[in-house]
Parts: sequence; structure tokens; C-alpha cells
Amino acid sequence: MSQAATKIKELLAAIPAATRRKAEKFPVREAEETDKGNWVAFVDDGAESYDVQLSISKGNLLQHTCDCGKLDADGFCLHQLAVLLHISTG
Repeated sequence: MSQAATKIKELLAAIPAATRRKAEKFPVREAEETDKGNWVAFVDDGAESYDVQLSISKGNLLQHTCDCGKLDADGFCLHQLAVLLHISTG
């Protein structure tokens, strides 16, 4: 999925507290930067595991995908937010 660049700091600041708490509960496994700015991770959601991919450059989220198919109106899912929070906290 291709989107316009989104400032990660602005995106994370705009996450409602309840949504943030939900995203923080998902275990993020094997989060690694495969190439400069390209991240791949697996996020466990109960018995399911989803593949999340993020493309980041200079603090901007350029592209993001998740194979869960549960995107909100802004094009994000909790799994993508979980990975963003995981990466942003080191």
C-alpha cells in the first residue's frame, strides 16, 4: 500500500489513549531493519501472527502494510501501530 508521507511523531501523538493501550499489548517479534529505513516485523494477535512492513525516511512513514486486512479509516491497523511504537521506543 502506498500513502503520502506521514510524520511519525505527529501520527503517534494523535493516537487516542485507548487505541495506544490496545496496540501496546500486541507482542512484536523479530522487528528488524532489512534495508535502511525498511522494517519488517511479526505481530502476534491471539493465535494469529501478522506480517507488518514499514518504510521510514527522515522521520516520515512512507509506506506501511499489514496482512491482517483490518485497516481503519486512516489506513492503519493496530498491528502497524504496535510496530511503530516498538521502533520509536528503541
